[in-house]
Amino acid sequence: MTAQLDLLVIGAGPAGLGLGCYAAREGLRVLVVDANPKVEWHCTYCTWLLELDSSWIQGLQRPGGAEVFDLRYDSTVMIGPDGERIQLGRGYGRLNSSAIRSSMISALKAGQGELVEGVVSQVEHGEGYTQVKTTQGQTRRAKCVVDASGHYTSQLDLCAGPHRRWQCFVGETLRCRQPHGYDLGTAVIFDWRLAHEGEDGVPPTFAYVLPMDEYTLMVEETVLMADEKVPLDAIQARLEGRKKLMGLEGAEVVGEPERCSFPMGGAVPVRTQQLVGFGAAARMVHPATGYSVAFTLNSVPEVVARLKLGLSCGLAGLPLARSVWECIWSDDRLRQYTIYTMGADVIMSLNRKGLGQFFTAFFKTPMSHWTSFLDRTNTGREQVMTGVAMWLKASLTIKLRLMWGGIVRGGLKVATAAIASVALSHKRPAAVASSAKHE
Repeated sequence: MTAQLDLLVIGAGPAGLGLGCYAAREGLRVLVVDANPKVEWHCTYCTWLLELDSSWIQGLQRPGGAEVFDLRYDSTVMIGPDGERIQLGRGYGRLNSSAIRSSMISALKAGQGELVEGVVSQVEHGEGYTQVKTTQGQTRRAKCVVDASGHYTSQLDLCAGPHRRWQCFVGETLRCRQPHGYDLGTAVIFDWRLAHEGEDGVPPTFAYVLPMDEYTLMVEETVLMADEKVPLDAIQARLEGRKKLMGLEGAEVVGEPERCSFPMGGAVPVRTQQLVGFGAAARMVHPATGYSVAFTLNSVPEVVARLKLGLSCGLAGLPLARSVWECIWSDDRLRQYTIYTMGADVIMSLNRKGLGQFFTAFFKTPMSHWTSFLDRTNTGREQVMTGVAMWLKASLTIKLRLMWGGIVRGGLKVATAAIASVALSHKRPAAVASSAKHE
């Protein structure tokens, strides 16, 4: 058997490649295993510009090379059910997935890292190591193994918790015969106007609209959250209604439509297991919005710092895994997750008009509140304060729904999380300081 690795990562999506390449750059011996390592990432990823404009990802891009964002918008707007436009005042962008992936692979190989093809068939734990076997006959040992294989992993043990919900969407790139009229510097991230007639049994949907040039734009119809997968053909029908509402029914569809469903929320992983999870595999998807990529990538330096400190202290196997788990899912983040899940329960209970009222109140809170709530740079205390600020801005209907979510639906668990967040959460400690205290 070859020499023991410091880190073995299962999965080469944004989470797995991001963690692997950063660890390799930090001098760790890294192997990333993926079933299809030559296949491009298939999803369109969008996020707020500030989340990645100053992140470590920027340092991977070569001078004069491709940008992290291939579409950038200086401003964003929400359109309510009645057509009211709320200017959000924050930049938004679409990630240049191909360029980011390529730069991550280059950084991985430039360090002490390797990307190989393999389907993991067995994970075995020993004292001070975890051994991974693949269907290709490979067997490798590492001091820490991280499952970053995505939403559908079956390798990780989970705590008792709520069931997962689903976000579903259909998106098209449209080429118009005439100028479409949308501002090229503004992204529409919520258009809650009614885009269909009659009852079709589909939960409320909204649209993203990303202008690409004077004649081309991307339109995506989205079910924010549902208890079960929504048939994509039904969302496609909603999208056709959206195009009619926008005056784009005659536009040419460029390329293949993007049709996707993915789970969000649900039970979190057990923090005492030897296999570590990261990204969607570790339930790091925002349970109330579906956002995950920027948060996951921005968590990479903290996780690698914890991993390096543990290795420098001679940790391996289960003790090292527990330390890394506590970095990924700290007590404060678990409390926040409980409160986010309560927010998801409230969202699930609202019709289209109610959702418009909910997000109108949310985006009318101070920008520092709602931005940190979405990108999860807040502490638990700040999260509770955002909830209070939103409650004060909300209509009576939304006030009552929030009270129902927190008191009736959430009960003692939410109350305990909120009280502990206010009492205990001041600021999140740095990874290294936290690790030193833990060890």
